[in-house]
Amino acid sequence: MGIFNLNNRGFTLIEIAVTIAVVGIVSVAISGFFLNSMRVIDATDEREKALMIAQSKMEEIKKDGFKSISEDYTFNDGNAEASFSPTVDGYSGYLIFEEINDTLYKIEVIILWDNNSKNLEIVSYISER
Repeated sequence: MGIFNLNNRGFTLIEIAVTIAVVGIVSVAISGFFLNSMRVIDATDEREKALMIAQSKMEEIKKDGFKSISEDYTFNDGNAEASFSPTVDGYSGYLIFEEINDTLYKIEVIILWDNNSKNLEIVSYISER
């Protein structure tokens, strides 16, 4: 046998370098996916909190009924606005009442967060019974 008889049982330096490069590219793509997923989850969580605050406030207004709206809020030209402070930090809110006619109000609950750069609005109607 000669001096140039090679042992073919291991990997070459080129094979190892290519494998490391492929693993690096794949891991960068996967980490980007996970980071984007975390951002989406955080945004969804913030929006869900805002929705819960808005729904809670809307139900509170509906519970008090039609007459309490006309008694508790001052209307100018058929409209009234009021702000409120939710119990969740970083969120603020306000209400807009629009008198459609003598027996119907349109109610908007608007929740703001992220330094008022994001908002959520729900609208409902309440009528006199």
